[in-house]
Amino acid sequence: MEAGFVASEEYYHRAGGTDSAWVLRLYRDVLGRTPGDAEVRGWTDALRRGASPGAVATGFLLSTEHLGTAIDVHYQALLGRPSDPVGRAHWVGAIQQGTRLEVVIGGIVSSAEYYGAATRSAPSTSVEASASTSPVTAPPAAKTAPASAVVTPPLHVPAPPPRTAGPPARPGANNTGVPAGTTLKVHHGDLHVTTPGAVIDAMDVRGLVYIKAQDVTISRSIIRGRPVTSSTSLINNNLGAYRFTVQDSELYAADPTPWINGITGANFTVKRSNIHNVIDQIHITGDNVTVESSWLHDNLHFTNDPQHPNGSHDDNVQVQGGRNITLTGNTMTDATNAALQITQDRAPVANLAYTKNWADNGGCTLNIAEKTRGPLQGIAITDNTFGTTTKFNCAILYPATSPIAFARNLYTDARPIKMIKR
Repeated sequence: MEAGFVASEEYYHRAGGTDSAWVLRLYRDVLGRTPGDAEVRGWTDALRRGASPGAVATGFLLSTEHLGTAIDVHYQALLGRPSDPVGRAHWVGAIQQGTRLEVVIGGIVSSAEYYGAATRSAPSTSVEASASTSPVTAPPAAKTAPASAVVTPPLHVPAPPPRTAGPPARPGANNTGVPAGTTLKVHHGDLHVTTPGAVIDAMDVRGLVYIKAQDVTISRSIIRGRPVTSSTSLINNNLGAYRFTVQDSELYAADPTPWINGITGANFTVKRSNIHNVIDQIHITGDNVTVESSWLHDNLHFTNDPQHPNGSHDDNVQVQGGRNITLTGNTMTDATNAALQITQDRAPVANLAYTKNWADNGGCTLNIAEKTRGPLQGIAITDNTFGTTTKFNCAILYPATSPIAFARNLYTDARPIKMIKR
């Protein structure tokens, strides 16, 4: 709601009627400070490149700076103290991932710290409601955040409860990608994102996206790419130099080529997105990657591939190295090589969780190799459902020397899966 007010034409004109005056007013009203010239220039450049006023306003309102101040205010008002760094970071991150502010306040007032302070300060006498006392009706319960937004709770204040709904629906055409009814603004050419915290929302990008700033969010957008003649991806972040999130979006190569992947790098999160018509949908080169509730399908495959004389080695997800990798609740099909290929080509792989996915196709659907870097560490493959359309009639090919935790992995007909040790 706040974004709608500060992005309105009325607010824009009252601020001065120019992009720079509007951005300056946002800094003063939302962040309570005067910006530097470079900060104003960064946002006005983003507007000039096609960012909508709503996206810019949302960037301010969901910024760590603004939300940190808001959390401090509630801690001071309700707990009588400033927020601690762990608590502040937790709640800021939760809001940025979709948790409502009401849930944050509810978490604070239901904490043991708040309860203890309230009972210590409460008077011992009771107060009866008089005839003139107005009854107070409790508001409806706030919606809780998605389970993915629940992270390690701060001291004293509990995390928002996860949803307790039934099993999630299998990701597909009806629950991934750009939500129906979204109006998209077309951007012709490559998009270079250089503003920290920028939100790229409701755009149709006819080019590649280069992330060059921290904490960028791409939401409700289509990334179509362009013709390329050397190896690249629809979204690049300099192999993990900059954190970013893609959610409720569609990525595909409008100009098919053996040179194009979906996303390559590290330090990124993908949620509820539809990625198809590329060689590898996700190509992981380093740490801290989460892919959840997404539809990875219809890989490109070329018999004459300049990088592979025997044909494209297309995977839904390839992991060349990295730690802290989570792949959960995805549909992963149609790759010629594997739904998940782990190679350790760049670095050791550790702390990887592959859980609650639906997967099929490939030589073996999961293909795990140590190569020259020794056993993988901290790998868990649990609660997955596998199809049977594989070249070598196996769900998982894995090295016997790696201590991998397997549990409750079944075929679609509930039979135990076939696994082959290297």
